[in-house]
Amino acid sequence: MRHYLRSDGQAGAGPLTYLDATESALCEALEAPDTVTAKEWLAYGCGGAQIVSDVLDGGWTAAWPDADAPGYFRFLVLTCAVVASAHEDQESQDFGHNLKRLLRTDKLIHSRRALPSLWRSLEKWCNVRHDAGHGIRSVVLPPPGIGAHIGLTNAIAFPNWRAVKKLRADIEGHDSFTRAAKDPAKAALQICPYVTEERGYRPEMVQAARSFATLYGQGNSLLELHRFWQVVCYAADVVRRRGRDDPARVRLELLEGMVDVDLRVRVSIVDGGGCEATQSPRAPLIECPARIAAVMLGWGGAAAERWRRFFEHGAVPFVAERFGVWVANANAPNASEPHRYLLREGCRQRLPEQWRRALSPLGDGWFHLGPVDGQQSVVIHRALRIETDTARARPLRLEGGVRTIAGWLGRPSLLPKVRRLGVGAVDLRAGNDQAKLTLFLKDEGAGRFSMSAADTVEGLYRLRLRESVADDETVAIELPLRFVADAALHADLPASPRHSRTEAEWVLTTHDTLDDSKTTTIATIATIAALEVADEQSAELASGFDDLLETIYALGRSGWSERELVEVVRELCPGPSPWDVLRALQEAGWLERRLSESWRAVYWRLLPPSLVTLSMAGGGATALEGSAPAAIRSRFTRAARALGGEVERRTGCGPLSPLSIVVRGPSTRELAKELGWAEAAPVAGSVASAPACWPTSPLSTAGYRAHRTWSWRAGGFRESGRPMPDVLLTWWRREEGDRHDLYEVKEEGYRFVTSSRTVAIVEAHRRAALPLFTRHEGRWLRTAEEGHLPLPLAMKLRRDRQCASGPMLIEGRWRYAYAEGAMQHAVAALGRRLFHDPDKPESTGRPAHSAASIGLSRHRADGWSRVRANL
Repeated sequence: MRHYLRSDGQAGAGPLTYLDATESALCEALEAPDTVTAKEWLAYGCGGAQIVSDVLDGGWTAAWPDADAPGYFRFLVLTCAVVASAHEDQESQDFGHNLKRLLRTDKLIHSRRALPSLWRSLEKWCNVRHDAGHGIRSVVLPPPGIGAHIGLTNAIAFPNWRAVKKLRADIEGHDSFTRAAKDPAKAALQICPYVTEERGYRPEMVQAARSFATLYGQGNSLLELHRFWQVVCYAADVVRRRGRDDPARVRLELLEGMVDVDLRVRVSIVDGGGCEATQSPRAPLIECPARIAAVMLGWGGAAAERWRRFFEHGAVPFVAERFGVWVANANAPNASEPHRYLLREGCRQRLPEQWRRALSPLGDGWFHLGPVDGQQSVVIHRALRIETDTARARPLRLEGGVRTIAGWLGRPSLLPKVRRLGVGAVDLRAGNDQAKLTLFLKDEGAGRFSMSAADTVEGLYRLRLRESVADDETVAIELPLRFVADAALHADLPASPRHSRTEAEWVLTTHDTLDDSKTTTIATIATIAALEVADEQSAELASGFDDLLETIYALGRSGWSERELVEVVRELCPGPSPWDVLRALQEAGWLERRLSESWRAVYWRLLPPSLVTLSMAGGGATALEGSAPAAIRSRFTRAARALGGEVERRTGCGPLSPLSIVVRGPSTRELAKELGWAEAAPVAGSVASAPACWPTSPLSTAGYRAHRTWSWRAGGFRESGRPMPDVLLTWWRREEGDRHDLYEVKEEGYRFVTSSRTVAIVEAHRRAALPLFTRHEGRWLRTAEEGHLPLPLAMKLRRDRQCASGPMLIEGRWRYAYAEGAMQHAVAALGRRLFHDPDKPESTGRPAHSAASIGLSRHRADGWSRVRANL
């Protein structure tokens, strides 16, 4: 049934006006054993001569195990198979005799009076479901042909035995036809004119040839679904290439970094729909190209065979999927698609000189080339002798969007775009009762369509590409699109890759913790003032931030390259610095930033959900930590309420701060047992004062160049900064880009070098005795363009206040904010001068800059501009 009736089957999504029951088509539709022909296997499935005789005479009255399938359809296909194979009987092409021979019976089946009613039942069954949005093709029955009861079967069975016999003879008699039978375009130009010149072909065959030629002349792309192409393939014994998708295959992704040497390759096993296989015996790998090339020799089994050949050949082509991610592509290059290439040493000499000069070494004998525009990629493919698949590009495909295990995210800002090849019409329809007619397609020209919706889309939709000719003969394909509101939960999260580390911003000890009762004053959560959404702009930003969280979680099971993640943040949350948004997620325990120890690459990984115990007035409480999209938050809330808990949701400092969810009532241990999540450990760290609290390691700027210096006037790094006479903050970078950047703080008699940007900015402000934060309306706002509290301090502050940090829009400017209160650890470790409190003038920095000269007040947050004016 799927082959013929399903709109996403091998026969396409156009109306069923004919039924191809040749041996070639039946082999595609049925999984017959090698010991019998497809027709014999079909006859066996019909139950034998007596059952076939009863159905053709009296109709279908039996029950069928699949309630959503017409059990009589196989008998209709059987009658079409008899018509299509009548030429196999040299003595007689009589329907009854051929049916008797196929069923291996001595009894001739005379009565076929139920056939017309069975065809009409099929037409009604299909059209009702098609109109209701189900993935079933509509049926348009042709006028009956010859025969009182088998007239409809004779009319709908195409090709019949006469057409196949004559076309086979003509192809065998013309060498050019044999070559043309391998390409739909050549068949339209050479075989169609021959058939339409009235050379003895029946009218239905002539009409099919004219329709096919017209379809080709219009520039359509679905020629391989047309009935004329199918009969050409069958007559020429050409194996049609519209095979089923492999149940599992290997996917290779090229992940961009800040520089070429940061390039990584991610290899994973995906299912037929392109989603990562959750039950795969092989976990995804992210490694440098040389390492992947070595691993691929024994990785992935048969599913990886194709890519093993590419690596052995020494050239692997990639095409862009989304920003920063390129996917290995085995198809012939498309002139409209740019490419990147991974090349082994042995392939360099095959390239033209201009491209050899453009190669970037990656180490261990591998090189990178690209991006290269589509026209040049055709030349490079040929020069590198890359073997490509003969399969044609998909005429209808989706670009962008966020695909999860359960379906596409239906958030309006995350909807995918549609790209069409050819000139067919593209439409969208609801596929089930859950899908509402609130999703629309907009033609943007050049074969590109955008989707729009006023609200989140859920349910099944069907995207169809339809190509028609003047006589209303239609071929079509259909893609089912299932949309979900929220990202599906990951069954597990991979461990941190080898040879990677987090960046230390604090000296960790085993005898002191920031949660130690001797040094910590527990905040009363009930007294925390939640920031309310103030205007429509903030509400829109909050919605975009929620979409960002779902995207990060949905696509981040195996981690994000920093470059790609920054671009996603810029797209979904324009306005603030993307680094501030990511820092807010890091300080909230949503993401973990990791650095490669073998090359200059930075990536971010999700953290599993965990539970932390809080002490508060009136009893204990439990808070949720980790990467918590909507589905995780919902699960935590349901479990807490099921245990009799009271749930409190708290907004963060700004609209781009993650929510905090606190539960009163059940213990953390009860919730952890119910959910199967771990209990989080306390935030650990030294309470020593700076500079003793900073991580120290033997770092040298030898081999680096000064990239930028800190401008105290601008409050950020500039190429020609204006440093203070006594404190200089320099950003160092290697020309080769093979090591992480370094930062140097210098003043007379003091030099401090660190790989942490955060530590360097804090230490420079501390040495300069200038405030980095100022208190404003219940928040601590950053005064410079960048800079944050060291990570353990920020995480401790968030836990105590249950109010996440993040960017805030204050009087048209984005400022990074922390919750007020519980800052005693930061003040003790970093010094009071780093924090300016307008209510306490003595807390200001160096004496030359009094509270009045700094010009900061509780009612204005742009005081840093006044500080800069005085420097």
